[in-house]
Amino acid sequence: MRRILVVGDDPHICLAIRAWLKRYGFRVSIADGGVNGLAALDNAAFGGCRTVETKRSASGGPHVARSRR
Repeated sequence: MRRILVVGDDPHICLAIRAWLKRYGFRVSIADGGVNGLAALDNAAFGGCRTVETKRSASGGPHVARSRR
C-alpha cells in the first residue's frame, strides 16, 4: 500500500481527499499547512505529496514543492 501525504489549510477538504484516496488503496496522512507538511516529509517516507490550498500563504503549496525538489 502506498503512502501519500496531503498538505492543506482546510481540514474539510483534506478529509474529503483522504476518504477518496483511501478508496483507491492509499494510506493517507494529513498535515495542516506547509510548515507541518515539511516536518511530516522529514519524519516519514511517502510515495507522494499533494498540496491543497484554499488560502495563499508564504508557507503553502509552492513553498513545499520548492523545498522538496
